[in-house]
Amino acid sequence: MTAPRVVITGIGGYGRVHLENARRLSAAGRLQIAALVDPAVAASAPDAARFGDAPLFSDLADALALGDIDVVIVATPLHTHAALAEQAMRAGADVLLEKPPVPTMAEFDRLLATQGDTGRAAQVGFQSLGSAAIAAFRADALHLGPVESVAATGLWSRPLSYWARARWAGRRSLDGYPVVDGVATNPLAHAIATALRIAGYDTTASVDRVEVDAYRVNDIEADDTTTLRITGRGLPTVTAALTLCAPPELAEAPDRGAVVTVRGAAASAAFSYTTDVVTTAEGRLTFGRADLLENLLDHRATGAPLRVPLAATGAFLRVVEAMRLAADATPIGPGHVTWHGAGEARHPVITGIDSAIAQAADRGALFRELGLPWARG
Repeated sequence: MTAPRVVITGIGGYGRVHLENARRLSAAGRLQIAALVDPAVAASAPDAARFGDAPLFSDLADALALGDIDVVIVATPLHTHAALAEQAMRAGADVLLEKPPVPTMAEFDRLLATQGDTGRAAQVGFQSLGSAAIAAFRADALHLGPVESVAATGLWSRPLSYWARARWAGRRSLDGYPVVDGVATNPLAHAIATALRIAGYDTTASVDRVEVDAYRVNDIEADDTTTLRITGRGLPTVTAALTLCAPPELAEAPDRGAVVTVRGAAASAAFSYTTDVVTTAEGRLTFGRADLLENLLDHRATGAPLRVPLAATGAFLRVVEAMRLAADATPIGPGHVTWHGAGEARHPVITGIDSAIAQAADRGALFRELGLPWARG
């Protein structure tokens, strides 16, 4: 049986991770790398040369014109996802679409319609949802009892260079197109997506309400510090408390500064979704993780269920849409922030942010409900 032919887009950015993974699977005989697509890399011969023997194109249409393309990996800027994924599916290819899948609910609905028209598979790159811990929570294998609430917390730090790495970074829109970048929709999107999946949210209809309380320290359009509260009929409340303005050493902890806490009627557990480690009162358990590209290949070959099918990310799209439609993030005054470092490595730390995030998660509260001196009342 001929190995599926794969095209990877966006190799100058996060697509490099997909390229390395595809090379691993190619060496194992699971796929063939048919072509690479990246206009910036294609415009630079020295850069193009380092990506190996596969032909490099500046446009996906040229790669698809090679014929017999089975899978397209879309790892380009968010505002290009919908058009590229639709183009790939209409050309007969299945898609692995980086997270978030698209920046608007309208594009999400259109992409689902395209999938229905073409019958193609679409997997979304929320890697944490490949963890076997998700199934353990859903089956109550950890004996927590019925889930009463879920809280996602993220204490990360990003320097000024993070916001200067691309034109779309820190933007709510770019050249008239929604981008919806920000702490909740990009760097710590996995925290929210993981919490939603554990709590039983999947399709857009599973979410009744998303409350947004967004702030920023950096000179950006988007948010870098945010709380969210998601509710749905018959489902536990999900709270997210996230920042990119924490002391950097917090991300050096065993949980890497990102945790999903699941509170059940009988017990609670903390899931470090970046390391697949679950901590309960009885100890620590480490779970395995399925590679999402391998899972997509297995789906094509045997019909194995996709771990992150497009439709099942609808609940997360409700969060993205709420962030898109929300008011601009409230600036946090300089009196509540300490800057460290110099030049592009300079990074902010909000005074007491670790305590604020712990309180929000513990109470299921938004920052504005905690009486914080920098949060709007």
